Parts: sequence; structure tokens; C-alpha cells
Amino acid sequence: MAGDGEDRLHAGRLIGTRDPSTRRGRRTRLSWRGAAVATIKDERLRQHGDVLEAIRDRDPDLARRRMETLLDDAIRDVNEALANNAAQNSEMADV
Repeated sequence: MAGDGEDRLHAGRLIGTRDPSTRRGRRTRLSWRGAAVATIKDERLRQHGDVLEAIRDRDPDLARRRMETLLDDAIRDVNEALANNAAQNSEMADV
């Protein structure tokens, strides 16, 4: 299953660093459970590649900055998807 590999990648990142900002990863995963209609934007996929590139280049500072940007953007995507989903549910309830 594709999600399993992604979960392992993210779990490895969370375990492999002592950076307290990694706690955001847990919130992101929990938020995605409520956003079944959300899709991963092409830009987020590109950002994943950018993070991996920095890791391959053994540049932890760049990898951290890129990951923080990716997480911030992904959290914004989740919040937008949840808001859109809530608005659609509200519209359906009014019908």
C-alpha cells in the first residue's frame, strides 16, 4: 500500500531527529483523517522531493527548512480542505 511507505518515511523523520517541531507531524496525520476529500497538491509532492534531495546531499539545515515549509503548507492544505468540507456539509444540511 502506498500510504505505508509514506508513513514509514514520515515516522523515520520523526524518530531520527530531536527537533521539537516534529511534533507537528502528529497533528498533520490526525488532521488528514478528517479530510477524506483532500488531495495532495503537485507542489507538495515536489517539496517532498526537495526534502529528500537535501537529505541525500547531507545538508540537515536545508532539509529541516524544507520540511518545515512542507509541513506548514500541508497543514494549510488540510485546514482548507476541512473548511471546504464543512462548508459543503453545511450547504447540504440547509437543503
